[in-house]
Order: sequence, then C-alpha cells, then structure tokens
Amino acid sequence: SKTAETNCYGWGGGHGGLFGRFKGGSNTAMSSPQPFGLPPGVPQFPATKVIQLMRGEETSSDFFGSSAKRTGHDALLLSDGSVWVQGQGDKGQLGLGEGETRVDSFVKVAIPGFCVEIAIGDAHTMALTDDGQLYTWGYGGAMFTAGALGHGDKKFQWKPKQVDAFGGEKIVSIAASHKSSFAIDAQGRCWCWGEGENGALGHGSSSSSLEPVNVAFTSANEPDESKAVKVCAGNAFTAVLLENGRVYTWGKNDQKQLGVSAAFNVDMHSVENVPQQVEGVPDPVADIATGDAQCVAITTKGQAYW
Repeated sequence: SKTAETNCYGWGGGHGGLFGRFKGGSNTAMSSPQPFGLPPGVPQFPATKVIQLMRGEETSSDFFGSSAKRTGHDALLLSDGSVWVQGQGDKGQLGLGEGETRVDSFVKVAIPGFCVEIAIGDAHTMALTDDGQLYTWGYGGAMFTAGALGHGDKKFQWKPKQVDAFGGEKIVSIAASHKSSFAIDAQGRCWCWGEGENGALGHGSSSSSLEPVNVAFTSANEPDESKAVKVCAGNAFTAVLLENGRVYTWGKNDQKQLGVSAAFNVDMHSVENVPQQVEGVPDPVADIATGDAQCVAITTKGQAYW
C-alpha cells in the first residue's frame, strides 16, 4: 500500500521474512499496517517516490505432495527509474547474479535504461524501460515445466536479459501470473508465454511456450484491428482490456472468474483456451484488475463489476 506521501505500509502474513526484513527480523504476521522506509542509501520522500511494490511467492511441497514451505521475493520500482529487490533468489529471480540466492534487505538491480513498470511471478521478474524494452530474469524451466522469461530456452537468468522476440516493436505494458508472462506492444498486440496449463496463454491449447505468442481477439463482433491497452493476470487466467472498452478473458474458470456464459464451457476442466468476450457489462470498460480467482472492471461511468 502507498499513502499520498508514497510511504509504504505492509500487513498480513509474514512468511518468508517479508515483515522481518521491514520490521527487525520477525516472521510474525501483522494485523495492522506497518510502515517501512526506502532502501538504505536511497534519497527518502519527497526526493524519491515509490511507484510499484510487488511480491512473488513460491510454495514448495514435501515428499508426500503436501505444501511445506512458502518463500518469496519482493521488488520496488522507484520514481528515479531504479528497481530494487530482496528475498529468495535461488532461481535467479533477484537478478543480482549467480550465487545471490537470498538477500534480506533491498538491493538495486542493474538494468539498462529508466524503468517504468515491473511485474513478478512465483520465481521470475519483469521490468519495462521507458524506451519500450522488456527485461526478464529468474526461473527458466525444467524437464517438464516451462519458464516465463521469453528467451526461447530453459536457462535460468541470474541477471536481467532483454527479450528480443517482438521484432523490434516497443512494449508498452506488462503483467505476470504465477508461471506466465504477458506484454502489450505499441501496435496493441498482446503477447503471452510461459506455462500454458488451463489454457493460460490463450492460443487454443494448454501447451506451454518459451517464446512470446501473439493472441488474437477475433469474434463475430471484434474486428482484427482491435487494440489491447491493458493485460492483467490471475492464477492461470488472463484478462485483457481493448481500446474499444471490451474485455476478453481466457484460462482457468473453475470459480467463474472469466465472466463468460456457461455455454462456452464445453469441457470437464472448466477452462477457455482462446479469448472470450465478457458479457453483461452495459457500458465500455475503462480499467480492469484481477485477483487470484477474481476479475473486476470499472466502466467509463465509474461503475464497478465483478
């Protein structure tokens, strides 16, 4: 959370040392907002403001498949265009170089350019610069899983690496789910890559992709030239807002998080592997947001739907 003065506050579960790093070494959950300052050495407010604060989490399993441990990493985007990270880095998600498997205070990441947006998955991190270049780092994949870095291989990236799969087109917006990544380019095209389970990538199957794949928003009412302006990602489902105010969703739909007619669900797994237009919102949509299994839309008239 950020106040008008852009001070940061955190509350809730303290697992993985989240609040320990802010409040003196404890993993205790916080029931009320607790303030924490900017990283040491960074000019404090008002000289520097917090633009984004994000957290990614992994849940590991024990021998019997039960959830055993939760770890995570955090990233700060500051008004000076710098990105700072802390937490777990055993898969390269901190971007500080090989061997930096955990840091317990914020450290600056070396990224070429001025960063304007960040996104975080379970074990990967994304950063977008003001000249439209996308950098990713972290988990690259394993024998049976795909990473969400977009470099075309399964190598772990211990430092930020530019994604060069967009044919020179500038990227204007990014998002990350637990194990997938998303981007919108200057032409309004939406790109998806990473784990494709539950149709999360929207390309017609549940297959994964190590490189960005363009998703088309074509239907009886949607011309080919319709442009995407925002993408949001939940747990294995995705929502995209088009410039005409329509919203499309795809992926996991076990909690009806896609907002589409039940008539679309023709398989036993409750998934949609291609974009489906959200019906039932009477006015053009101005903004969207997603939770783990929820989607919210704000119309141009200021009404909220979820």
